[in-house]
Amino acid sequence: MAIRLDQITFDFNPERSAKEPLSFIKDGARSTEPGSSFEPEDFVVTYARSDDAVPEIKIKLSCSDMNVSRAEIRGVPENGNVLGDIPATSVNFRRDGSADEITLSFPNSTLGTGVQCNSISWEWQYRRNENEAWISCGATHHRVYCIFATPTAPWIGGLFSEEVCKVACNWAQGAQSEIPAATNITKAVFNLGEQGKVSYNSAATYAKKLFDHESFLEFLGNGMGTSQTLNCDDCATIVSTFGNILGCDLHQSEMRGFFDTNLVHLIGGQGFVRTGFDRHAVAWKNACRANDPLYDACLEIDADGQPNTRPSQALQPTNLRFGSGSSDQNEYKFCLVRKSTAHPCNPRSEFKTRRGLGKSYVGERRENDEPYLQFLKDRYGFDSFSDDEEISLLNPRIPAEDFVDNHPAFSGWKRLQVNKFTDNDLEAIDQIILLFPDNNLSQMVELNVYVCAEAASPKAFLLQLLAQFNSSREIRRGESSLIDAIVFELPDQTMHIVKYHQLISLVRSVGRKPISTTKMARAMENYFVRLRSGDTSSAFKTKDEFTTGEVNMAHKFAEMWTYHLPDDDGGLERQGSIDLTTMEPNGRLDNGRYSLPNGSARRLDGQAVGGSIVLREFDGTTHAATYNGQLAHESRDADGNIRLIIVGTRHAETTRAGESTAADQNDSPWVITKP
Repeated sequence: MAIRLDQITFDFNPERSAKEPLSFIKDGARSTEPGSSFEPEDFVVTYARSDDAVPEIKIKLSCSDMNVSRAEIRGVPENGNVLGDIPATSVNFRRDGSADEITLSFPNSTLGTGVQCNSISWEWQYRRNENEAWISCGATHHRVYCIFATPTAPWIGGLFSEEVCKVACNWAQGAQSEIPAATNITKAVFNLGEQGKVSYNSAATYAKKLFDHESFLEFLGNGMGTSQTLNCDDCATIVSTFGNILGCDLHQSEMRGFFDTNLVHLIGGQGFVRTGFDRHAVAWKNACRANDPLYDACLEIDADGQPNTRPSQALQPTNLRFGSGSSDQNEYKFCLVRKSTAHPCNPRSEFKTRRGLGKSYVGERRENDEPYLQFLKDRYGFDSFSDDEEISLLNPRIPAEDFVDNHPAFSGWKRLQVNKFTDNDLEAIDQIILLFPDNNLSQMVELNVYVCAEAASPKAFLLQLLAQFNSSREIRRGESSLIDAIVFELPDQTMHIVKYHQLISLVRSVGRKPISTTKMARAMENYFVRLRSGDTSSAFKTKDEFTTGEVNMAHKFAEMWTYHLPDDDGGLERQGSIDLTTMEPNGRLDNGRYSLPNGSARRLDGQAVGGSIVLREFDGTTHAATYNGQLAHESRDADGNIRLIIVGTRHAETTRAGESTAADQNDSPWVITKP
């Protein structure tokens, strides 16, 4: 006798979704049609949890022994099977070996324990009567996800991602309703920063007009994706999108007001600091107004009732009302917004959204809040800018990726992705994701190149790019030797926007380790000139050659330092200043300066490696002293200003008129501090 399992059917019935599978996936497609039937192969099924309903499936069997009219069938689970065993069930066979479809239930299911994902297997067994031994007729393997309600947007109309569901189930393991699920997901996203996997960025890297969930899943898997940085739009979108696949009902929405904050701990940050936002996005419930609860994975607030003074009591905002800002309530607004801020912060529910899924470019989600745009125009003096006369470009143009592959400013960098877009006012958009393949894989750059369409306003799109940053207060005008170029940059040189007639580039650091993008921005100016047809010999104010070199953030020791030596009382006495601002990113110093208290100055050279530094002091051409030091302290104050202390020994190489001194007899301690 040979009994075969021919078919398993998972019914979808919206009125009984707690009892029957909510959705069923096979070969990447999602089916919600009643009576979806499949061969007993690997498959995925998603259940909505219920406290009392018993899940059921239907199977079809056949028997090759025409003399068998009746048998028993059962499913024996492996350990950890959340659906449990399938009790022995009788099946009657016709003379042709066929049988009616039978319903099997899972009375020992543990789906009611909350959100979970499991890989399960059953060994199917049969016997003709209870006196015979059970005989195996095969095994089936399944992936089962338990959620708590029907998914909401963007997961509607048959859209589903097993990988998103898997991650969301792991983050919200055991949650039986929206609040614990959204809370756990919010904390899991913020914890990416605590684990050192992401740092904060003031503009979105995954959640632009659309949410690039596939690249974010890649990041979760390989630590890279397209960025190792997140901003508030990213965090709000991740929380709501991953929560909504489990049955949450969250939006991404904003508060606005160009406001100052109390002490906050930003994702990936090193403690509580004061900062400010032009706008700030969170995952928000209901109408996304003051009385509605929100979830903020981008930061922790200080919830000790004195949010602008230390020490701070860290609180992850989950299921917390925005509130009125009253100290009596100690709600989100009171904890976040500095009382003395010059501009109010209020919910702007008209901006609530649920981003669709896919790739989009920086600037695709256009800002249409005119007062917001006018504030930016006033901040940057946009009325003084002109929409430059359009220049003629080569046809065909040099592809941006070819230029990057061959320009020394990008030497050593690896292309991870190249994405191309077009839009009504943009003839071409290129997005290139770069990785520097060092041991830590922590240096990444996102390069965007825009060619504005004929009759479009490059100046207007430049404003849209600036509006993509949720905190633009630190963005400033930069300098360029390219005539007619307009440059914006961050003070730490980790972001540059260059506009040259109808050509615009945005290059920014998006890795865990921030790096300077100055040389890359200068390279893009060179690229724009190369794209121009005709005579370009006078494009630059001066000849601007580019050389191969490390494209790293300015060395942390490249600062102005205060110099101290021991006094007669055993303390330290200020002895002038040391200028190391010309130190190269690799730690090499060729032209530093030691300014003595008497007004004279001496040249310094040396090398920094890690937290160690060696400096040589020259009096004219005479080697006067050697300094060996070690970084002893590094911190940031409440306003984000860095404080550094280096301590070590100073060895005098000469005394009077070049007379040598005995080694080890004239070493004295020295200290330099910043500030």
